[in-house]
Amino acid sequence: MSSPCISEHNSFLERFHRSILDEQLRIKDREKWYDEITEMQKDLDIYLAHYNTKRPHQGRNMNGRTPFAASREGIRKSPSSKAPKTVKRTST
Repeated sequence: MSSPCISEHNSFLERFHRSILDEQLRIKDREKWYDEITEMQKDLDIYLAHYNTKRPHQGRNMNGRTPFAASREGIRKSPSSKAPKTVKRTST
């Protein structure tokens, strides 16, 4: 079992959480008080639609594309990218 909030364990998810906090929750919390969780969910859904379809990403092999565009076009490998290692699993 791993410790929470350690970026080395799941860097993609930790970065996503940081983006939500920095770009959405900390800003909206200053502008608006949420009385219901459904209000917060509505604003979060709007942000996530923007995050996935409009906001350019700087991640590896994203080249400024959105996650939606990358999933439709496929992730382009850079010339310096190495092929992932495959591990053969044996049954025990």
